[in-house]
Amino acid sequence: LISKMDLINNVQNFLQNSVSLAKYSFDGPWRKLVTLTILAAIYLVCFYLAKYRRIKLFHSDSHLSRFILSRSPELTKWKYLPSIYLGNGHLQTIAYGILRKLKNSKFGIDYEREILTLPDGGIISLDWPINKHIDNSMNEMTPVIVMKAGLTGGTHDNYVANAIHEGFKRGFKSVLINHRGCSNTKITTAKLYHASSVDDLALGMRRIRELFPFNKIYALGFSMGANVTTNYIGERKDECFLSGFVGVCNPFNVTICDKALETSLFGIYHKSLGRHLKKKVLEHKEQMRPVEKILGKTIEQACKRIVTNREHDEEFVVKLNAEFNNNAEYYEKTSSHLNAAKIYIPTFYLNSLDDPVVNRKAIPVDELKKNKNIILGLYPTGGHIGFFSGIIPDQWFVRPVFSYFENLHHYLLRKDSLSKSE
Repeated sequence: LISKMDLINNVQNFLQNSVSLAKYSFDGPWRKLVTLTILAAIYLVCFYLAKYRRIKLFHSDSHLSRFILSRSPELTKWKYLPSIYLGNGHLQTIAYGILRKLKNSKFGIDYEREILTLPDGGIISLDWPINKHIDNSMNEMTPVIVMKAGLTGGTHDNYVANAIHEGFKRGFKSVLINHRGCSNTKITTAKLYHASSVDDLALGMRRIRELFPFNKIYALGFSMGANVTTNYIGERKDECFLSGFVGVCNPFNVTICDKALETSLFGIYHKSLGRHLKKKVLEHKEQMRPVEKILGKTIEQACKRIVTNREHDEEFVVKLNAEFNNNAEYYEKTSSHLNAAKIYIPTFYLNSLDDPVVNRKAIPVDELKKNKNIILGLYPTGGHIGFFSGIIPDQWFVRPVFSYFENLHHYLLRKDSLSKSE
């Protein structure tokens, strides 16, 4: 093994010798072409050596983890190489922000929408995907994946369609529970969703169980959707029927993430979140009029002061929810790290260490790896719900995620079969 400094010196010497060779061996435009080719080759080699990594796994030794990991090469052997032009977390996250809204026809997915009315008169929507190219029939043995998207996300997002398509290929039926006001779901009351809208999720879960009383049902949450689902599992133990859960880019500790967002890339993510949340409020401003008495101002006036997600949370979460006195209390109470540490169903968390939205300090690695039900996977790069790979960017995260689901499902079916034989 050589030190990092020795490696750098060797690369520098090779570069100098290669450029000198090009200089004295070729004339005219060929010299520039050969030099650029050598530089590009060196960059590609260095990029490959620096970025091509396996996932780093944290877990306790249990029969469940041994079974899944022994059958999941996507988790234990495969390596992830980010797209050559998306080599860090910021680039991956920016690409996610740009590509998430592009309609990707290659998946061939349509949706049937079901509307559920909440006790307070609000509504949420369930989107049931239909794939034009794959058999959509199912029976009692077909596993079901309940998905919960990230902040302001829904079926319009490419990462959701990507996950649904991967599920179809592996024999899973999917359904997405949309947040209030998201994915063209109307707001019918003055209440919005927040980082721990467990009641809304619970109603959607009960409906899905009514439709599939005998199927194994799993959950897949992204970002804030992972946070909400983790809290649901922890707080609704008596009614939670999930057989397993995967959380992608779960923020875990909202307080730490919020502080990190303030300085990450000059606060661009803070402002981006604020802009998207402000847009959601203004889309439904007429339905929000009743809360103007509580706010002491019009919806438009309240929105004018929204620059980051903090101002949105102050105006439209803290002031409208009696259980929160201020932002600090809201972030503390809705953080899922305490529920995650004591989770009692098979769970896989997937995060990247260069995620500019979910700071690595927010991930409770020591607590999670003590729990026999949890496998935590950390990639060196991937950004926030990015994990783009290939010349034409493709989100690689669906492979380890559905490898986990597939092998967990086999494990549980095998366990059921052994129980029946006894």
